[in-house]
Amino acid sequence: MTVPSTESVTPDLSQIIVMLEEAKDDRKRMEQEISRAFDFVHSKIDDQKSILDNLIKNMEIIDSLRQENVNLKQRVMDLETRVQEPEQYTRANTVEIQGLPEEKNEDVYALVTKDGAALDLPLTRRDIDVCHRLGKKKDSNQPASIIVKFVRREDKLNLLQKRRTKRNFSTEHLGFQHPSSPMYINESLSPTRRKVFSLARQIQKDKNYNYLWVRNGNIFIRKQQGDPAIKICSLDVIEKL
Repeated sequence: MTVPSTESVTPDLSQIIVMLEEAKDDRKRMEQEISRAFDFVHSKIDDQKSILDNLIKNMEIIDSLRQENVNLKQRVMDLETRVQEPEQYTRANTVEIQGLPEEKNEDVYALVTKDGAALDLPLTRRDIDVCHRLGKKKDSNQPASIIVKFVRREDKLNLLQKRRTKRNFSTEHLGFQHPSSPMYINESLSPTRRKVFSLARQIQKDKNYNYLWVRNGNIFIRKQQGDPAIKICSLDVIEKL
């Protein structure tokens, strides 16, 4: 048996050098690829950091605008309240009577004094500054309301108190021959507070508030007996109910 010589199986020095160079080249390429991969990852991290920084900055701007909007809303509500007060004050002596039948060539002053007499409150024409029918609501069969401005606020308050204590007050108490229908006497509200009161009535129905009333031009609501009364002075209060 012939044994191969060591020269035929052992690479010579030149081959070893070539193999080392190839290994070095492979390692260099790998290091370059790893470096490029790291650079790519770092660039993505930088991009994400930039996006995050911009997002934080935008959120701060949004928060600032939101707070500015809240402040502006509060200022508007404060101004509305300031406008409402004198507007409502002009109605301090005024009531609205609803349900009084209309008659041809009627004397509205006489109707108002007759209404007072039915409530055991003697009134004369001299007690009334001015009174007249309001415009009739479209598509309504109800008589137009009567607005009454008294000379003295005391007469207004007395009339409201008499109506509150006399339940089931109707046209029958005034001797009208029409079918009996209820009559109501309410404080006269400014257009702004009338709108607030209308929304409050809807809240009363939707959220089961038992009490809603007007006193001296101010609107109050209460959930149930014993609860504190909530004064509704703006639409913002209604939104929080």
